[in-house]
Amino acid sequence: MQRLREFPEISREELFRYFTLSPADLAFVAPQGRGANVRLGLAVILCSLPWLGFVPDKVATAPPVAVARLAEQLNVDAAQLRSYSHRPQTRSEHVRLVAQYLGWRPAGAVELKELDEFLLARAMEHDSPTLLFRLACEYLISARVIRPDPVTLVERVAHARNQAQAETYDRLAHELTPQRCQELDALLVVDPSLGMSRLTWLSTGPVEASAAAVKAEIDKLGFLRGLGADTLDISVLPAERRRRRFLATMGRRLTGQALERRDPQRRYPILLTLLAQSATDVLDEVVQLFDQAISAKFSTAERRMRDELAERGKSGEDRQALLDDLLSIITDLQIADEEIGGLIRGEKIGWERLRAAIAQAKPRLPRDHGHLAALAASYSYLRQFTPAVLSSVRFAGGTAATELLIALNMLRELNATGGRKVFDDAPTGFVPTKWCGYLDEARKSGSATAYRHYWELCVLLGLRDGLRRTIYAVKYLSDPDYRRKISRQLNKGESLHALRRDLLYAHEGMIRARHLESQTEQAWCLTLATNAVIAWTAEYYGLAVEQMRREGRRIDDEVLAHVSPAHSENINFFGAIEVDIDAELAQLGPTGYRPLLS
Repeated sequence: MQRLREFPEISREELFRYFTLSPADLAFVAPQGRGANVRLGLAVILCSLPWLGFVPDKVATAPPVAVARLAEQLNVDAAQLRSYSHRPQTRSEHVRLVAQYLGWRPAGAVELKELDEFLLARAMEHDSPTLLFRLACEYLISARVIRPDPVTLVERVAHARNQAQAETYDRLAHELTPQRCQELDALLVVDPSLGMSRLTWLSTGPVEASAAAVKAEIDKLGFLRGLGADTLDISVLPAERRRRRFLATMGRRLTGQALERRDPQRRYPILLTLLAQSATDVLDEVVQLFDQAISAKFSTAERRMRDELAERGKSGEDRQALLDDLLSIITDLQIADEEIGGLIRGEKIGWERLRAAIAQAKPRLPRDHGHLAALAASYSYLRQFTPAVLSSVRFAGGTAATELLIALNMLRELNATGGRKVFDDAPTGFVPTKWCGYLDEARKSGSATAYRHYWELCVLLGLRDGLRRTIYAVKYLSDPDYRRKISRQLNKGESLHALRRDLLYAHEGMIRARHLESQTEQAWCLTLATNAVIAWTAEYYGLAVEQMRREGRRIDDEVLAHVSPAHSENINFFGAIEVDIDAELAQLGPTGYRPLLS
């Protein structure tokens, strides 16, 4: 607790951001009649308040590098700070003057009430005391309220957490019926058939994508749906508190005994949220394991196909040699047409080689070189879990997936009734062209079993590919933070490309170099120029933001994160520019930067 009342270590960025005095700051600190020690102490207070949100009691213990920087700007000796008054009244008076100058307020009743409201809203999203304390400090700085004593702030955080727990219970009260509470308590009791509690069972994930793992997750899904977990309405809670990283994570992390010891007001919201989150997570797990299990067999079949192709190539070397000899005879214009047959069957090649080549003949490969046929060897294994997945999960899609959805429903019906023969009107429009030959061949041969195997494999692979195409779209639509991240990346990427185009068009948009090496050098020069512009702009943007903050303007960090430094308004692209280096250096201030334009 004592560390929260003292000066922390300061970074280089913080040093330049907070301990740079503007002309107005210098005028405030150094009026007539103030000694060097008072001016330096007042400057430390002036810079510490925006940096920390409060002023430590011992002003003279400020970081030496910060004191030295202020002393250089005030043209005084840094050692003068040691003689700064130790009277609390002097420090309090100086803090009051600085707060009045910067527009800060002490933490009164109104400010503390607003802080309590802020903490309650944050406590509904996060339960970490350390995080809430840090958020409270950041809020007070943004509101320009002097931070009270750490003990007071810790008490406010604890009060907000208790309020959030009570508020959570009240919002979920409509779901916590007596029967529901009994079901939640039963999750903590060891089930003899499992050898563990249902809570532990639900929190134990699969270790591999196998048929047994898929069926185990489907059992969990059925159990959760039996409790109505998939229909629980917890939308009354903030999104952050619904997610796995909060209440659900807490429920998985705590043991059954630890949850039993908690009072009902805390235990039931945790278990209820865990139940609702588990219904979503287990469903996602089933779909993911379905994908991984099928893909594993698909990859195994591909390796088997490649091995068979290699063996086929080795065994066909004699036939290839025979073909070369045949072509050498047939294409020889000096050999008469009536002599070709005799040469082939006679001394040049002979019947023995021809009969051996016929004996080695193999059937033509399908368009996919036998990949689907190799996968059909795993049909029995896939049947161990795919019917259970189709019966437990319902799928939907757009108009492009209509035939695949019809096929899924038909396959689901065949699984339920034990039917073996595929319906005559079963769609095949979703089957890739490279696999259509398998269905045509099975239909021509009249093999209903082969047709069923290949058609079902095509349905399952089509479902897998459809799920893969939609997973990122679902995440984009369901996660606002992910959408904002993608949009921010797109915006910054577009501005970066625009800057590159502007720089290249200044060279008339042409790659003038004739040789590849020179063209590469020009491309690298474009990259170097782009990076230089971005670095320069970003640095001066930072200086401008710091100056605006010192002047009392509030700059939201979240909004600042969307600002791209890839702008070119400050660049003259055309003509010859002569630079007087000495004159440019003379314009630099004490910090090594050019003065900012108003």
